[in-house]
Amino acid sequence: MKTTIMIITLGMIATGIGMFKIKTTQEQRHLANQYEKALSHQNELNAEWNKLKLEESMLITSVLLDHNIRERMGMVLPKQDSIVYVVEQGNSALVSTSNDNERYVQ
Repeated sequence: MKTTIMIITLGMIATGIGMFKIKTTQEQRHLANQYEKALSHQNELNAEWNKLKLEESMLITSVLLDHNIRERMGMVLPKQDSIVYVVEQGNSALVSTSNDNERYVQ
């Protein structure tokens, strides 16, 4: 009788240990899957960050280059009355200034 109870108890303990092992293995696989997804997401974010940093660098370079060129060449925005508009119409062009002087040129 004692041996039967001991065998049943050992069987229950072995079953419990087996179930615990299965549960921990499942959790380990689930966590490994989540870790892989997180690494993949991190790689995507790093790639996007690098693209944004490159774009920022290009924009800064463009702005600095524009500023340096304007400064070296003494370029300024023209006054409103010195702007001339040219509109092509067939064989001639309409030249107009901001003070409404218009003339056709061929």
